[in-house]
Amino acid sequence: MKFKELKNEYPFLFPFLAVTGFLAVLALMSLLYVGRLQRTLESEVRSSLEEVARQGVKILQTQIEGDEDSLKSMATAISGYTSLNKEEMMDLLNAATKNNAFKRMAFIRPNGYAVFNDGSVMDASSQPAFVQAMQGKAALSQRRKDSTDGKEIIVQAVPVFKDGEVKGVLASTRSIASYTDILSVYSFGGQGYNVIVRSNGDKVINANHETAIENFTNIFADRDNLTWHTQEDVSKMKEDMRAGRTGSLLFTTRKGGRMYASYVPVGINDWYMVSLVPEKVLLVKTARLVWLTLAFMAAGLGLIALLLYYILAVQKSNRFALERATYEDPVTGLPNWNKMQQVLASLLKANPQQLYAFVTLDVD
Repeated sequence: MKFKELKNEYPFLFPFLAVTGFLAVLALMSLLYVGRLQRTLESEVRSSLEEVARQGVKILQTQIEGDEDSLKSMATAISGYTSLNKEEMMDLLNAATKNNAFKRMAFIRPNGYAVFNDGSVMDASSQPAFVQAMQGKAALSQRRKDSTDGKEIIVQAVPVFKDGEVKGVLASTRSIASYTDILSVYSFGGQGYNVIVRSNGDKVINANHETAIENFTNIFADRDNLTWHTQEDVSKMKEDMRAGRTGSLLFTTRKGGRMYASYVPVGINDWYMVSLVPEKVLLVKTARLVWLTLAFMAAGLGLIALLLYYILAVQKSNRFALERATYEDPVTGLPNWNKMQQVLASLLKANPQQLYAFVTLDVD
């Protein structure tokens, strides 16, 4: 069957095939668009996470530097006294503790004998923060337990100079909970949060968040609450942290599900700020844009369908008018001689053995 005959026999076939082909191409383009969109949004989320981590680092550094400045000011004041007994030292430490919201403060003599603001004493000679401060450098300890109540704290210490020599160490303690509150500035509409780990993965400060990793001690070793997608991800993160580099990856936690994480060095000790956000944040963004795209596509297809319907309706109307002008008598509305010839040709061809009479009438 020739193209023209096929087109006349099935007038809606070619518009149908054209629309079907268009929809197939549109569907393929939509899949490619959604894939590209998801990759773009994932890159945006990772970039935003890194910025969130950097902001968390700045907040933490500001707090630690502020505490260090307060300790240095207090150390300068103490160095101005020729002598202080235990009670006088306790009064000074109590006032400084209240003004700076420290948990406790202590003055440590060069032999390691430490006097706290509450009157308690201890031997701090083996404490790393004391040893570093006695070398003339400010120090910040790793996570440790308070000897008084067993709660976890971080110790900050500065040297007390007099005549250019270190005559003692001034130390303060903050509870881990206070640092957790400092970092509780959640991102991505409250879905994201920050934690701090050492470069070897050991926990320093966990987040107070409903989807935070529960009770982990080492981010690389916690098999119960955290699942790495590939061993390559773990190896890369370990290598990055040893080298002081930033990075990002995807893993799964028991409470939060699939999570994006970005890690940035804090610049204090060997700490790393790790910013996390659930993957569903990206999926929600993608879904919104996909539905918006689909809505525009549906509107476009609707307009195309209306246009196609209009064209077909006009074609049908024109064809009907043409047939009437060709095969219908304009006065009587009956078939004219052209239509008669068409009918007779079909009739004679279908019944060649029949006999027929031909009658003509002149109607006035």
